[in-house]
Amino acid sequence: MKRGDKEVPAVYFNVYKNDNVTGNGPTHQWLKWENREEIVIPKGIYSVKFFPKSQTNENQGNLKIEKFKDKPRQDQVYGTRENYPSPSSDLDMLDDDLNR
Repeated sequence: MKRGDKEVPAVYFNVYKNDNVTGNGPTHQWLKWENREEIVIPKGIYSVKFFPKSQTNENQGNLKIEKFKDKPRQDQVYGTRENYPSPSSDLDMLDDDLNR
């Protein structure tokens, strides 16, 4: 993703909370936004996140677009008799033997 001539990991858009929201109207907007540099978002899979409040301004939200980072798959480890022995694994008894 590029902003101007620089590679950037994410693009943020600050949007501002509307005071009077009616019906399905937008809750946040940025009127008369002037784009001063080219923003290039190449083909790919992205995450788009909206944060309704900024830490510094309660009326300012942030829209964040970043390249989707797929978490590496973790191998599932299932317990076996060898790697997770039961304390009673050395005992050879049936359930009926436990109820005596």
